[in-house]
Amino acid sequence: MSTRHSLAYVLQARGEFEYAEQLFRTVLIDRERELGPHHPDTLSTRHNLALTLLAKGSYDDAEQMLRKVLVEREQELGEHHPDTLTTRHNLA
Repeated sequence: MSTRHSLAYVLQARGEFEYAEQLFRTVLIDRERELGPHHPDTLSTRHNLALTLLAKGSYDDAEQMLRKVLVEREQELGEHHPDTLTTRHNLA
């Protein structure tokens, strides 16, 4: 899962948003099943999927997903955790 997540991240950085989105969605399903919906790795995948949606211009979907990730990261990691702060920054 980590390797596929990293590949999706690289594809996103290269501007291959459709393929990156598909791969992030697949990894998200696997991580939710194997690790649970609130695991930090699952939240990381959801966060990066949201950034891919943002890059594609799917602003409403990206905002909705980032808001969900923010709430979950605040609950699981705390308000001042670096991952929480990154999500808050990207949502802003």
